Amino acid sequence: NEGIVAGTIRRVPKGTLGASSVGPDDIVVLEEVPDFLPPVAGIVTAIPQTPLAHLNLLAKSRGTPNAYVAGIMGDEGLADWELWRTPVILAVSDGDVRFQPITTAEYNTYKDLAKGGALDIPMADLDTAPDFLDLGTGGLADVRDRVPLAGGKASAMMAFNDFPEISIPSTPLAITVAPFADHLAIFDAVLSTMLASTDFKTDKRARFLVLEGETAFRDGHSGDADALEWLEEFLVDHPANSFLGSLVAGGGFKQQLRDLPLGASFASDLQDTLSTHFAALGDLQGLRFRSSSTAEDVQGFNGAGLYDSNSGYLHPELQETPKLQKRSAEWALKKTWASYWNFEALEERRVAGIDHLSGRMAVLVHPRFDDPKELANGVITLFYAREGTGSRAEMVVNVQDGATSVTNPDPSDPTTPEIATVVRVGGGDATLLRVQASSLVGAGEVVLVDADYQWLMDQLEPLTAAWLDQVNTTLPLTQHR
Repeated sequence: NEGIVAGTIRRVPKGTLGASSVGPDDIVVLEEVPDFLPPVAGIVTAIPQTPLAHLNLLAKSRGTPNAYVAGIMGDEGLADWELWRTPVILAVSDGDVRFQPITTAEYNTYKDLAKGGALDIPMADLDTAPDFLDLGTGGLADVRDRVPLAGGKASAMMAFNDFPEISIPSTPLAITVAPFADHLAIFDAVLSTMLASTDFKTDKRARFLVLEGETAFRDGHSGDADALEWLEEFLVDHPANSFLGSLVAGGGFKQQLRDLPLGASFASDLQDTLSTHFAALGDLQGLRFRSSSTAEDVQGFNGAGLYDSNSGYLHPELQETPKLQKRSAEWALKKTWASYWNFEALEERRVAGIDHLSGRMAVLVHPRFDDPKELANGVITLFYAREGTGSRAEMVVNVQDGATSVTNPDPSDPTTPEIATVVRVGGGDATLLRVQASSLVGAGEVVLVDADYQWLMDQLEPLTAAWLDQVNTTLPLTQHR
């Protein structure tokens, strides 16, 4: 991802990255590609990355320069700059990565100029908000107005109603922000005190610990000796009878949010509504509860991969294993809700200038797809422009065989996906360029055949064009995209 930033070098050997060990002033040089990385100034990895994995999608969203450079961990110049905390510029362009040291005065000027403003998150009127929203009604023209009620992900599903030829998960349903707000209301005073706490505001390690709990902190910083030493000192200074200490002792704020039972009335409505809406499904079929926060998929902040999605069952008692028998609809819903308050999401919102209390979590519900039945999974980005010579569509596809994740590849067992680019100019024939083969298929084999890529372009280009038209209806002519 191209860009230019300034910061200080932090080299991170394999196995030593702590979940809260780096921050927005760090240009991180990584010996391995992590599954999780909080906001940083720049990213350079010593091994190749999956272009459309969440790490790089977040880098694109943040405007973070991100590149792979072979042998970067052995660069002695970077080691010296790290040792002396020398501010440097990182510039990443197509095929080129450059570093340049600068003075402390220059760096301070850069930080002053780089400060951004706050992002406003529209909030729905909860007095008139329903608890559920059938996404089988409405269309693309309704998406924007529904986001404060159902979040970006759920609301966007309505766009597909205008394109019935595109297959989507059957009978999608939104659980709106209203039940989330009701569930969170009991914690209003706790949240206000937590967010105002000096330790919480000034120390990212304290934020991680208070939100995620001690066990998650130890697991997430197992290779970071300094962080573990800090933890012991924090626990002494903040015993269980102190405010922050009590949150840590309770397993972290997220856990306390999950432990609180749903109100009896809504718990009954949830089971009844889901049972009726998904009555055509078998009793063993799982449902996917997908995060649909109002603080993602907004102008200036897409928030890719920040929040959790979870599977739950209307009849968990019928499932085969004790693990699945615990995964009720209530369990999946509360776990998805709680992810609004995970450390990674909070850090992203802080950097973006979003008031945490202005965002809410809705949930998109649809039948889940079991891994053994998944033929392939992937991520698509489609760039669409209307130029003097006509339209230009460029689609990039990262796709992997089976259920091995493209968005969150396992850092301990890295795989590379099939990557292809499809370009169509002026409505003519599409041109396919295969960039990379999947590491999970045999030599000469592919995950998607050429006709699959043509089909995807035929499906998605009209939707993208219509989306552009809809966005432009809200803008003055001189600002049309």
